[in-house]
Amino acid sequence: MLTVLWCVAALLATAVLGIPASRGRNGHFAIYGLCLLAGGTALAASAALLLAPPSPAPSVILPLGLPWMGAHFRIDALAAFFLVVVNLGGIAASLYGLGYGRHEALPGRVLPFYPAFLASMNLVVMADDAFSFLLCWEFMSLASWALVMAHHRARGNAHAG
Repeated sequence: MLTVLWCVAALLATAVLGIPASRGRNGHFAIYGLCLLAGGTALAASAALLLAPPSPAPSVILPLGLPWMGAHFRIDALAAFFLVVVNLGGIAASLYGLGYGRHEALPGRVLPFYPAFLASMNLVVMADDAFSFLLCWEFMSLASWALVMAHHRARGNAHAG
């Protein structure tokens, strides 16, 4: 459980690192490479939880969110399955991004939001209370919107956003 949360924290730090990395010539290698590493680690941890013998679902309460309540996160068997799916997709997209990223005309519109999107996808799956789920869902939808609008001049992208 904590391993996946540390991977989410690493993805959020990578999102912040994406801002200065987008100005560099090969910044996409660092961002997509870190996303690949965090996604692989989260995939391994969630697969281990999925394949482990049945036991109480690990949970954690972070001192964030509503006052005196915190943010509740839990990984049961269903959440572990969807974490495997989400992180497999993130790994595939990160591998693709390593090659495709060099052709991006405006990397500053993509690099900060891609790791934030992956982090929010993981948080949505792990959310164990309504407030955490809704907050993570909105964070995911905003990051997704920013990624769609990265190419706002392309036909249909502004309408899709």
